[in-house]
Amino acid sequence: MSPVLTSFSTYMRFAHRHGPRTRWRDAQGQWHVRGRVERFLEPALLLLLAEQPAHGYELVDRAAELVPGERPELGGLYRVLRALEEDGLVKSEWDANEPGPAKRRYELTPAGHELLRAWAKALKQTQVVVDAFLTRVEGR
Repeated sequence: MSPVLTSFSTYMRFAHRHGPRTRWRDAQGQWHVRGRVERFLEPALLLLLAEQPAHGYELVDRAAELVPGERPELGGLYRVLRALEEDGLVKSEWDANEPGPAKRRYELTPAGHELLRAWAKALKQTQVVVDAFLTRVEGR
């Protein structure tokens, strides 16, 4: 039997040890659900790079603004950026203009802008499904 998960941070520690969980009970026995869009980091990065080119660390901070309470892992963020770059959706170059070590600066390509529009369309379709679900639940 799993331990009682009383907070989001407790949940995250649990998830790290036991894999991703979308639901858990708190100390009072009340259910909590972590509803999320799978693979949301990709469209989030596309949007952020459409707004302005950025370094990886900047993207981590800005991505956290899109999903309050969640901060992407740096390793996962760089894996997504590399995959986007391999597919020609993002381009990068070393930026040595700022103090400290050189950093890779990422920028969206025209193909990346096209994929961002496709993500927006898909997320709107998902929103329609979620809205219909919530309307039905709230109508009970």
